Parts: sequence; C-alpha cells; structure tokens
Amino acid sequence: MKNFVYGLACSVACFGLAACASSSPSGGLDAAATPMDVSGEQASVWTYLEQKYDGDADGRITASEYKRDQKSFERVDRDNDGILTAADFESKGPSRKEMMRGMMAQRMVARYFQVADDADSLALSELESAVDRMDTGGDGQVDAAEFASASKGKKFASEPSPTMRGTDPWKSVLDGVDKDSDGRASKIELVSFFNSRDDGDGVWTLRRRQPGAGRGAGASRPKTGPEVGSQAPDFVLRSLESRSDVALSSFRGKKPVALIFGSYT
Repeated sequence: MKNFVYGLACSVACFGLAACASSSPSGGLDAAATPMDVSGEQASVWTYLEQKYDGDADGRITASEYKRDQKSFERVDRDNDGILTAADFESKGPSRKEMMRGMMAQRMVARYFQVADDADSLALSELESAVDRMDTGGDGQVDAAEFASASKGKKFASEPSPTMRGTDPWKSVLDGVDKDSDGRASKIELVSFFNSRDDGDGVWTLRRRQPGAGRGAGASRPKTGPEVGSQAPDFVLRSLESRSDVALSSFRGKKPVALIFGSYT
C-alpha cells in the first residue's frame, strides 16, 4: 500500500551569524498561524537569480554578472553554454504548482470522502460509496452544494494538518479532480484521480499522528534540544564550496555562527 506523503521536509545548516541554541515562546504551532503556502506561486529559482544578478535585464546572466565563484556558476549552468538562462532551471516533470495542487487535492479527498470517521486508510470502494452518498441528485456528479451538505457537521479523527488550515477543501478537490472544469467532481473523475495515485492494491494508506503527537494548538514538542544559552553541540559537515570538512567548533571564539534548520510539513 502506498504511503500517503503529507508534507515536505528539509533541514539546512548554514554558517554565518550566531552559535547559541534558541527556542520559540510556544512549544507548539499557534492555531492562528498562517498556513503553509501550497499555491505553488512562489518565485522560481530563475526569477530570484534574474532579479538579483541580471544587471542589464537582457534575460541572461553571465559569469561576470553572477558575482560568485566560477564553480558556483558552473554548477547551475546546466547546459554548459557559459550563460545562465531560464532554460537552465526548467523542469521536465510537473510544475511545482501542479504538484502542490495534486498533493492538497489528495489530502482533501482522503479526509472528506471517508465512510468511517476514524479510518486510517481510503479504499477505492469506500471512495465510490462516499460519492454515491454525497450525490443526492443522482447524476453521477458531486457539486458544491452536495459537498457542503455532506461535510456539514462531519467529525474527524484528527485535526487538520498545518498545510490544510485556511484552505477551501472543495476548491482543492476541484483543483486536482475536475478535469473538464465544470465546477463539479464526477465519480469517474474521482476514481481516475484515485487510481493515478494508487500503487495497484486499491487502497491509499493514510499516515496518522499518534495521540499527543500532533502539532496543532496546545500540542507540545519533546524537549530534546540543548538549553537556551548553552553551548551548541559540535558537528562536522562537508563544505559545498571547498569540498572539505568543516567543524562547528572551528568557528568558536572567531566569528558568530547561525544554525538554521527548516521543516516544512
């Protein structure tokens, strides 16, 4: 069964500004926190580089404009023509916007087309039964009014993930499912969407949080890190520029260092 990927996670370590451990005032995620941007509208890597380095605004970045070392330039010059253009950053796969919309549509389908409120998986047969139940008009389509009526008062086994807060569930379903853009989700469209993300066994396996492990309002995180103000633990990482190993302790007493870790879930 296919694991249901509910988020993206990355951690980045950067050397540059301050070396003490720090903490946020709250141990958990604020319920009013702004939801993660899943629109896919953020500026692309090329847009960022073009705005920063293309001094003559000709849509190209030369090595002299790049302002970084030659190795860095060669690393992003994928076609090795000595000039950076949008073509160096084009992806042959789905766009980020398409991937994010598909991810959110899958989450919403799995959440709202459940028959059992505490289900930890979504079977194709269960999806079909949910569509039949919602389709009060009997036309093989679920429209906005039918979806809203079926969702009203629905109880869920868990709180929505941070990425789902503030997101219109019906719009998200249509973004991934409504191929003919008629503003409705047909049973055929929903089944096709399910099959496109199924590994062949007819079941989506949903990842569920264990009790007390949620990251919503009131949730707490285990205090496993160093105390505020304590000396950061030492570690060694490979430098991307010099290809040599660099120890955090080598900066101690010489310059401030910032450790930045990001998690996007």
